[in-house]
Amino acid sequence: WMFEPYAQFYMLDRGLPLRVNRRLPRVMLQAGSSGVQPRQVAAIFDLDGTLLDFEGPGHAAMNRALASVGAGNYQISWSLHSECLGRRPREWAPMVLARLGLQSNENAVEEWLRSYYKELEAAYSSMSLIPGAELLLQRLTKLNVPMAIATSSDRETVAKKLGGSKAVVLDCMQAMVCGDDPAVKRGKPAPDGFVEAARLLNVDPESALVFEDATSGLESAAAAGMQSVAIRPLDPEQAACFPVLTGSFAAQPYVTDLSEFDVNAGFGRS
Repeated sequence: WMFEPYAQFYMLDRGLPLRVNRRLPRVMLQAGSSGVQPRQVAAIFDLDGTLLDFEGPGHAAMNRALASVGAGNYQISWSLHSECLGRRPREWAPMVLARLGLQSNENAVEEWLRSYYKELEAAYSSMSLIPGAELLLQRLTKLNVPMAIATSSDRETVAKKLGGSKAVVLDCMQAMVCGDDPAVKRGKPAPDGFVEAARLLNVDPESALVFEDATSGLESAAAAGMQSVAIRPLDPEQAACFPVLTGSFAAQPYVTDLSEFDVNAGFGRS
């Protein structure tokens, strides 16, 4: 490992968004003479549906918020919900309203999202981590694998989502990229967030392994030149409606429980 100049990245300290400088090692990949594909050296995680069990509470909040636009008797299906995964709310909100046959102008979108965020506020404290998330993070920490979060959520919302005991996730991260960061000009499926996360970790994009639960996120990872592991939902209703995802990491392209991931195959140090 060779040390490069200071890399800038974001951490959360007691719920406050801070920008700090930390000297991170530059990890270089070298292909072996045997032609065997080198192991990955960094992990980048989506948040909602990947580390945080968000989709159930998020789905309920989306539906309850429809009353704010006079559509309390309408219902957003899991199939329609699946098309929102990985995208910014201001990208999926007009699409959802239009698909329901409702007004999707700017005022309607603003009103619905305002109510949606209010519903979410009440649900954050009850959200839990995805099964196996904490165990996987502990295993990667023991292997000294640098980790980052790359999420479409804004920084203030992430602080609320990962409050209390869930802050253990942040303790394991060396960097975090959010949807409202200046470097993220385009949301997923564009590669901006993942490319920025690799930069902050000071690793080459192709040496990072992405964990994602959304089609747009897997497309974003591919656009960034990164391999990926798909997270498939455990909930039967979600599993029946969501796309059947497969990542590009040949050794283990998908998991339903993060503890299933073989860290030695993915990140084992030789």
